[in-house]
Amino acid sequence: MPIATNHTEIKRYKDINLVAIDYLFQKTVGHFKWDDFDPAIRRCEKLKLKTEKLYLAKNLKGLERLLRDITRERQLIGDLTFGSYMREKTGYEIEVFENLNKEAKQSIPINNDNYYRRQCYEIYSPDLKHRLTVSESGISVNSVMTQIFLYSEKGGASLYTAKGINLDINVHWRDNNCIVIETREIYEVVSRKIKRLQVFDNVFNIDLVEN
Repeated sequence: MPIATNHTEIKRYKDINLVAIDYLFQKTVGHFKWDDFDPAIRRCEKLKLKTEKLYLAKNLKGLERLLRDITRERQLIGDLTFGSYMREKTGYEIEVFENLNKEAKQSIPINNDNYYRRQCYEIYSPDLKHRLTVSESGISVNSVMTQIFLYSEKGGASLYTAKGINLDINVHWRDNNCIVIETREIYEVVSRKIKRLQVFDNVFNIDLVEN
């Protein structure tokens, strides 16, 4: 019966999506935190709500598309265990998982012809384990953002982003775990103004001074 078969497929993809989201939770939660905000927790909650809505709406194509999006994301970061995890936990064999290893190794061409980017400067922590960069980037000079980015041993995260070019921003290390950002109050800041950043096991205090 077509209706019963379709309902079975909808339930099948709902269950697979929920397992995939649980996998994301295990792999991403707790890695990066801006103050008490963990974006991975919020994202997983939203994905679960979206899965439930698609299931209740009997939207099979939407569930399939969501699974493809999650899978593609794991491919782009080179996560070669995702496919085997999904097969083990769900018992389902899906074609997108079979091509995971091959596709994850393929490079993706990016057209940078119209993209503006300039690294203003970089500065290392006293123990030389962490690095701060101040850079400008945007689709064109008229849409440039100035960003302060932290590169740590296990990963990196944005500390501060404001609209504009040639901004009067100074950043330096007070010690290995304290970063001072001196900027102007009039700048249009598009990021969170944080006091604490966690990158895996490393915790950094942020002293934001707006003159």
